[in-house]
Amino acid sequence: MAIYSLKNVRNKFGNLFTLLWIISESNLIYTSEVREMIWTQDETYNNLTLSAGFVWQKTARSRLKCSVTCTNDERCGAFFFSDADKSCLATPFLLKSTGEGITVIGTEYYFFRPANCPVDYTYNRKNNLCVKINNAETLNFNDAKTECESIANGGLVTIRNQNQHAFIVKELKKLLLEEPFYIDGTDEAEEGKFIGKDGKEITYLDWDSISQIDMSHEAQDVLCLNPTEDFKYEDVDGTTTFRYICEVVSK
Repeated sequence: MAIYSLKNVRNKFGNLFTLLWIISESNLIYTSEVREMIWTQDETYNNLTLSAGFVWQKTARSRLKCSVTCTNDERCGAFFFSDADKSCLATPFLLKSTGEGITVIGTEYYFFRPANCPVDYTYNRKNNLCVKINNAETLNFNDAKTECESIANGGLVTIRNQNQHAFIVKELKKLLLEEPFYIDGTDEAEEGKFIGKDGKEITYLDWDSISQIDMSHEAQDVLCLNPTEDFKYEDVDGTTTFRYICEVVSK
C-alpha cells in the first residue's frame, strides 16, 4: 500500500497548485495541508464496516481522495475504504474491537492522528487532544511534569473547556481507577490565577466541592482530578505522588 503526499507548491506563475506523488510502500496515507496529518491503516479492522453510527458514506475514486475528504471534515476520526466499489465511509470514533463492525470483505480501515502524536497516545480529533493516561506509576507534580515534557511538544495535559474535560473523564472511567491524576496548571505566581504550560491563564476550572469551600489554600498550587467527585478539579500542594496525564501539542 502506498503513502500518498499532498504538498502545495508554486508554479512559475506564482499560483498555488497541488502536487501528488507516491512516496513508498507502507500502511500510511500522509497529507500535508494546514498541518501534517497521517491516516494510519489498522489491519485489525480490515474487512469490516459500520451499519449505523457513521458520519457519511460517499463514493471516492481512491483511498487518497477518501482521506482528503475526511481530513476536511472534523467529524471524521476514521474511515473505511473499499477499492472494489470505491466506497468511503467516515466514522466519528476509532474502533476498539472488531465486534463494533459488520463483515464486508475488501474494506480497509484507517484512523487519523497528527504526525507528531505518538502511537502510544490516544488522539481525539474533535477536541484536538493527543494524550496518554499514565496509570502504571505515581509521581509528584514536578516529576510528572518532567516526565511528560521528555517528549517533543509534551507536557501535562491542559484542559481548556468542558468538552475536553468530558473526554478525559470518559477515558479515565474506562480504567476503573478511583485515584487522582495530575493535570497542567499552577497558581504559584498569583494565588487563584492558574497558568498553563503555554503561559496562558486557564479559565476553565470545574472545581470539586472541597476546593470551592476551602479558600485558605495558598500552599495548594497545582491541579489534579478528584476521582471522588467525578474527576472534578482539586488544588493540591504537588508533593503527593499521583498518577498523571500527558499531552503532546499538535504542531
